[in-house]
Amino acid sequence: MKLRLVLLIFLFFMLIFIACKDSTDDSDQLPDAPDTPTNVTAVNPDVPDIFLFILIEWSSVSEADEYGIFRSEAGSSSYSLIGTSSTVQYEDRTATTDIDYTYKVKAYNLGGSSDLSDASMEIQLPVIDPYQTAYSQQLDINIANLSNPMSIKFHENNLFIVDRGNHRIIKIDTNDSTTKWLGYNSISTDWHDMTDTNYNLGLGYGQFDNPEDIAFDNSGFMYIADTNNNRIQKISSDGTFIAWLGDDGTDTGWHTTGTTTIGSGDGQFNSPESVALDDNGNIFIADNITLPDRGRIQKFYNNGDHVKTLVSGSASTNPGEFGASISKIYIYNEELYVTDTSNNRIQKFDSDLFYIAWLGDDGTDIDWHVGGTVTAGIGDGQFNMPQGVFVDNNGYVYVTDTSNNRIQLFAANGTLMGWLGTNLANTRDWWPATPSTGYLAKTLADWFSLPTQVTVDYSGNKLFICDNDGPPAIIKVFEIAHW
Repeated sequence: MKLRLVLLIFLFFMLIFIACKDSTDDSDQLPDAPDTPTNVTAVNPDVPDIFLFILIEWSSVSEADEYGIFRSEAGSSSYSLIGTSSTVQYEDRTATTDIDYTYKVKAYNLGGSSDLSDASMEIQLPVIDPYQTAYSQQLDINIANLSNPMSIKFHENNLFIVDRGNHRIIKIDTNDSTTKWLGYNSISTDWHDMTDTNYNLGLGYGQFDNPEDIAFDNSGFMYIADTNNNRIQKISSDGTFIAWLGDDGTDTGWHTTGTTTIGSGDGQFNSPESVALDDNGNIFIADNITLPDRGRIQKFYNNGDHVKTLVSGSASTNPGEFGASISKIYIYNEELYVTDTSNNRIQKFDSDLFYIAWLGDDGTDIDWHVGGTVTAGIGDGQFNMPQGVFVDNNGYVYVTDTSNNRIQLFAANGTLMGWLGTNLANTRDWWPATPSTGYLAKTLADWFSLPTQVTVDYSGNKLFICDNDGPPAIIKVFEIAHW
């Protein structure tokens, strides 16, 4: 009996010993926490990108599986994680200009993490003047039968083109170049393969008649200016019709049935040319009403309630009023940019449609002006029937100077940076704004033929332009590279 008890006690302690040994062995298999990274640097690399990034690099830590990159702004002692990397470098593309940054790095593995490294030297993202860059390597997007493209925009890794002449919206997936079109093919309204060339105009829901613009809300819904149907259509990303905005003859607002009534009253539309949404989902719509001809902007809440109309009694050259026709509108930083086409200027308003200033030549200089009158023409910074406007993430303003067959670029403060087109020597490039550059009127060899709208991709590496060179029309693409 005593022997059995002794054996049981012995086995009990042996099991404990084995369990402890296994536990010790397991812990021995985990690596030590990695050493702290050293030699952290932050530089502005020489890369072909008009919107430069900050490159952070550090010495390799042999035990590290991954690194965390932390950033601090001048005046702050705290560091926040901005990203991770499995290599010994990281590109900070979220930095903005006019801010001093420092960076620290931490190493990680299964055994834990290191301390934060010493900080890099302070660095600031530089502002590269666009006229110090050249646009080269034309990479045209050729779409069969493209006809009078009026708008081009990026949304959620897709490039959208409003193909007015074919009554459809074209979508190109920027990841794999898959291309579809949205519209009516005599059978259904849906996303169709590009091999389906049976695109037709229509009055039905999800059908279009000469659409001119597209915008998106924060949920991914599309808002399409269905121009000749005098309405704005709201369509989900999968192509499902949701509702249309306009007047059904009884009231204005969103409708799921009925037909549109053209008009110049509040909430009615007369061939709407452009649509834009602000961050709060408010909808801004540009159209041109008649008797007499004049441009108009209307603002709606996202539920379809009319908020305000900006229009004068007749065409006007006064600041804050519009001429006989306006074209595209664009919202940046809660400000509305309007191509006041017939007045040859860009006007800017706040989100409540109160006038701020106009961009162009007042006969004295090229700038944002509060008062004064426009000098139109072919000179640097002058416009001739501009149709499109786009503002990039740095506040630069791109204008499609349509009848001058060029793209003009302005800094946020109104300074003319240069223009893209053909100069007097018949040489095509991005030209600095200098009196000696000159301008060449359109010829058969010209780079553009009545361009309508422009946009820049998310990285800032490419410029996309709707151009009517053809037929067919074409989307001209230029890569940005340093001189």
